[in-house]
Amino acid sequence: ANYQKNKYELKLDGSWLLSDGVEKTDFLRHNLSLSKNWKKIKVGIEDKHERNKFFVTNSSLLTPLSYQFLDIKTYLSSSDSSINKYELYYQQRYDWSSDSVRLKQSAVAQNYGISTQFLKNRNNIVKLNVNYRVLNVLDTALINFKPENTILGRLENHLKAFKGVLASNTYYELGSGLELKKEFVYLLVNPGQGAYSWNDYNNDGVKDLGEFEVSQFTDQAEYIRVFLPTNEYIRTYSNQFSQTIFIKPERIWRNKKGVKKQIARFSNQLVYKVNRKTSYEEGVNAFNPFTVKLADSSLISSSSTFRNTLYFNRVNSVFGFDYTYQENGSKILLSNGFDSRLHTFNKVKIRWNITRIHTLKLEAITGRKKSNSDYSSNRNYFISYQEVKPVYSFQPNAKLRLSLNGKYSSKLNNSELLEKAIIKDIGVEFRLNQPKKGSFLGHFNFITIVYNATNNSSLAYEMLEGLKTGNNFTLGLSYQRKVAKNLQLNFNYNGRKSENNPMIHSGGMELRAFF
Repeated sequence: ANYQKNKYELKLDGSWLLSDGVEKTDFLRHNLSLSKNWKKIKVGIEDKHERNKFFVTNSSLLTPLSYQFLDIKTYLSSSDSSINKYELYYQQRYDWSSDSVRLKQSAVAQNYGISTQFLKNRNNIVKLNVNYRVLNVLDTALINFKPENTILGRLENHLKAFKGVLASNTYYELGSGLELKKEFVYLLVNPGQGAYSWNDYNNDGVKDLGEFEVSQFTDQAEYIRVFLPTNEYIRTYSNQFSQTIFIKPERIWRNKKGVKKQIARFSNQLVYKVNRKTSYEEGVNAFNPFTVKLADSSLISSSSTFRNTLYFNRVNSVFGFDYTYQENGSKILLSNGFDSRLHTFNKVKIRWNITRIHTLKLEAITGRKKSNSDYSSNRNYFISYQEVKPVYSFQPNAKLRLSLNGKYSSKLNNSELLEKAIIKDIGVEFRLNQPKKGSFLGHFNFITIVYNATNNSSLAYEMLEGLKTGNNFTLGLSYQRKVAKNLQLNFNYNGRKSENNPMIHSGGMELRAFF
């Protein structure tokens, strides 16, 4: 039912179902909404109720799945026609749970909240949502939650300034509550459908946690990592922060001359993201994403990414380069200790379209990778590395492209043994396109590796990229064909061989349907 008169609006819907079959059920539900508008202000109340009784077969006893709740919300908000929107609300929720004989009240929760959206200025959009919740558990035998106060909040800002020269996106989210401490296991799946591979480093046939690696090759990807909850609760304070800033002077100076035209050739993009959970609760610091001094005893999990890229001639079709500094870090508390990773690198990429059919690309990287694990000492390393990757491409037409690529990589583990690897890689790649039908892609790489330590370790798997000391080669073929308007058929083959090891072949077929 929907009734409107004199700026009042009433909405009501509900249903009732009673089944007297072998598996008897009793279901009742209603939603009620009443509101009134005064110019640009709207006042209202909402009432939601649901009762679900599921009976044991041929019995009057209730199953544990039976429940009932009543949710009442009062609010003050902007009118529906307002461009900028806001809402202040107070909400109460009552829950009933089954004790086998009847539904008994088990918990009461109160919510206080505010929500705003400033949308009038399309170049500066701001959205804010904050909710504070108080939970009281009335019967701990019926509901397995602890009484707690929680807060949730989210702030978004999308900004464009100076005629699009500056574009900024800001996102911040905070929260508090209880969380189960986690542990993880690796589960075997079909070959190629996982993300991890198992390497029995100590040859004991036991799948230790420290023997699983992110797979370098598809045929080895036979395991997935699954997080399992434990019986231990942790009080958590979480915050997420994301900031993106893109500066593009070409938006206003592209057609200028002199210094302004040269500045317009440059642009810069900065991205910073952090996601952190702690048990730290000293005032507002619990929700400060920029706090750097945190003891391990208070940290539960943390992940962060910082990337800054400076472009030169980003949209130029002949020549351009960019410089990137990036830092990725993560740390997580598990039931058996901490696991942390850190990867920082500097990268320069140069592209030069010498002519319409000849292209030269060069990529140079210098960086560091650090890993620390409490549950497996063989996963602790600190690798510094340098890489150079030149690529020459020949594309006489839209159907054919040939590429000659290479890579020189030097890696050093900063430990007592000073494990060092030198990797030299040269390869060729071709792509043949059939208009409106499909494409054929192939590559062949010859790789030589010099390494001064054992090949059978987690460190070696990381430094040697899944290959072995000596001469290696990898090859791959794939064919993609459109067999119908919305069907695509893919065939792929991958092979590799390391010195003193047999050839490994893997292949697959995939049919995709697009709707």
